Amino acid sequence: MSGGTSVPGDGGAPRLVLLTGLDLRAYRGGEKYAATLARELQARGVRVLLYSKVDPNEPPRLAIGELATTVGVPYRFYRLFWLPRLPPLPLAPLAFVRTLRASDTIFTLESTPRFTALVVLLGRLLGRRVVVGLHDPTQVDRLAAEVRGPPPARWRARLFVRFLRGADAVHTINAAQAATLRAAGARSNVAMVNSFTTAEPRPRRPGRPSTFEALFVGPLEREQKGIDLLVEVARRVLAARPEVRLTIVGAGRDRGLVEALAHDEPDRVRLLGFVAERELADVYASADALWLTSRAESFSLVALEAFTQGVPVVGFALPGLHDVTEIYPEGRVAPFDTEGFARSAETLVDRWRETPAEYATLRERLRREAVARLGARVQVPKLAAMLGLRIEELAVPPEAPRPGVG
Repeated sequence: MSGGTSVPGDGGAPRLVLLTGLDLRAYRGGEKYAATLARELQARGVRVLLYSKVDPNEPPRLAIGELATTVGVPYRFYRLFWLPRLPPLPLAPLAFVRTLRASDTIFTLESTPRFTALVVLLGRLLGRRVVVGLHDPTQVDRLAAEVRGPPPARWRARLFVRFLRGADAVHTINAAQAATLRAAGARSNVAMVNSFTTAEPRPRRPGRPSTFEALFVGPLEREQKGIDLLVEVARRVLAARPEVRLTIVGAGRDRGLVEALAHDEPDRVRLLGFVAERELADVYASADALWLTSRAESFSLVALEAFTQGVPVVGFALPGLHDVTEIYPEGRVAPFDTEGFARSAETLVDRWRETPAEYATLRERLRREAVARLGARVQVPKLAAMLGLRIEELAVPPEAPRPGVG
């Protein structure tokens, strides 16, 4: 069933309503997390209903229609909770409440405080288990600052924390955010379960190439992903190491910065734009290092996917990245020190060139540790326990979510 307003049946399987509040056409980390978690839980016998903002005039980039239970919430219904605007008809709110009532657990990833508070309140009234996911890279830090700041922001933040205490669990995907939430007053119901990977390691290309392939994957924007810092690092490394090539995967409003870099280095910088999910693992596997220049992260699926393919990650030592970069702590660099980042990147190039056998051993270790620590078979049962869902043994891994033709 896809795009309708039906709810799961009354069968014996546990029922989860996953409220994303996200636009699945964007295909960023949050969207990918929601769709992949829905698929993994369904493969383990959970009936999942995925609610998301949908524009009926545009096809979704994620093939969410492949999920057995998906539904589109009218965009104006979501807007109600952060703009002074009413939905055109009462049908959307009524269908929403009926859906929550038919569930066993409600998991909301919508970060808008008013919407989150409403879901917690409705869940309590309906007697359903409610889990609030706070995965935004900056929201938890902002909330902690506002709790101690001047009014009226302090009053709003403290009221939101009181609503969070009413949830059965407040989920974060890294330990630093969990500690910050507890310090802000959420305390006993904070649950930290890291994100997960469903990828399988791909074989490396045969032979030993003469070029070192660096890779960037993500939205091309300055504010969070630090695309301007990437360009600064790339200019330093390309000038110092002639064997380095850089591939950039992604699209975004600051694409002009990397287009200028590619114009200056036409034989050494490739811009691939958007790459389909089923092809992305091969892009990782062909790389020798991932450059992660983010200014803020709540976990970084990109880093985990790189590690899964045996690719070392060089990135700034941000609190949100600490859990995933424990797989390769040597790649951590002081935040926003582009000169230090370039030195660390060059050290990897030297290691790749001078000790190829050691580099191959490193890659194999990263593959093993990524799957052993943060593979879906390890993490999804932890998430199911947090959500209070009974799951079945997974016999065959589900097919990974992939982009649609739109």
